[in-house]
Amino acid sequence: MNYDIYCDESGNTGTNFLDENQPLYVISGWMVERNSSYRVKDKVISLRKENFPQVNELKGARLLKTSNGKRFCANFMKEMGQLGCTPFFIVAEKRYCLAAKIVDAFFDSEYNDRISTTLSWNNHIRKIIAEIIYNISEESIEKFAEVHKSPSIANIKDTQIQLIKEFRKYGYDQLAYAVEGSGNHLDKILEEETYTESGMEKKALKTLNLPVFVSFIQLIELFSRNINFNKVRMVHDEIAQFKKVFPEIFQIYSKSKSKETLILSSGTEMVFSTLKLKHFEMGDSMKHPLIQAGDILSSTINNYLTKVNNNEVIEPELRDIGEFIVGSILVNNEFIGRGFCDFVWSTELKKKLFNEVGISTSLDLPTKQIELDIEEFLIKK
Repeated sequence: MNYDIYCDESGNTGTNFLDENQPLYVISGWMVERNSSYRVKDKVISLRKENFPQVNELKGARLLKTSNGKRFCANFMKEMGQLGCTPFFIVAEKRYCLAAKIVDAFFDSEYNDRISTTLSWNNHIRKIIAEIIYNISEESIEKFAEVHKSPSIANIKDTQIQLIKEFRKYGYDQLAYAVEGSGNHLDKILEEETYTESGMEKKALKTLNLPVFVSFIQLIELFSRNINFNKVRMVHDEIAQFKKVFPEIFQIYSKSKSKETLILSSGTEMVFSTLKLKHFEMGDSMKHPLIQAGDILSSTINNYLTKVNNNEVIEPELRDIGEFIVGSILVNNEFIGRGFCDFVWSTELKKKLFNEVGISTSLDLPTKQIELDIEEFLIKK
């Protein structure tokens, strides 16, 4: 069978990863069996006319400003499910992503004399280090945010010094020792950060949009291979900054004929081609009601999780959204790396979510003393 997925995003803040009002970035979409797409499109139009006859387009961010709009968004998502549509989404917590970028900068054997190449490929250990940085290194994260926005040797050196100080303070002497090994390669870190400013049009490499879009391609492709769909088309809302870049990235995958996959140490599976996802285009949401449906999905997930992240009260109209997200996580785990959602976030935010919906979990709330031994990855000098 052939399927189409209509997607949009929420929480785009460009190179600013520490926007207090938008701590998350979400990309999502509804997958629809192609022969059913007209029926679903007509339903979306009908729901708009019945509930908001004064507007020409459904926009999640605008709807979520009122109780009536929140209620509509929650019911709309249920309606889409009843129509046989499947939600796909990726959630990225920006502050956690900055912590991961710090790991990429200071714990890469290319830029560090004290790190072995095996750590560069050990995704599991790198995630633990990112979690530690997220928990204890607030100042380092803020300093590296400046590096990301305005790369300079001075900013990178400030981040390195602060990171070492924070690791020493909380007893992570191995990590402090490791970061010291980057001292002779700060120019290379600067070169990498500078390249992201000019490597692609309109600083696309410096945003979360691009890597998350690549992950979304991976998500759709792996799911489609697992279910053995015939052909899939993706339609994404037009975004001026990525109007050229997104199609270029998709072409790299579509031109490859590789059937190989790579499984990382964390269990994450990666593909190098789109054997099932055959077509990508960007469209005007005004002309594509199903892109509007993707916008509602992204905005609603983002709105709910932002409130959870900020310890805000969840309105009664949106309480079912938490169960939807947690349910997606639990069901998704059964697909073993080939599911329909993914999360790049801290254990803290995940724990908050489960607590909010009243589900006990074996997750330990992060402390400032996560145990970690990286002796085998260190080069003694």
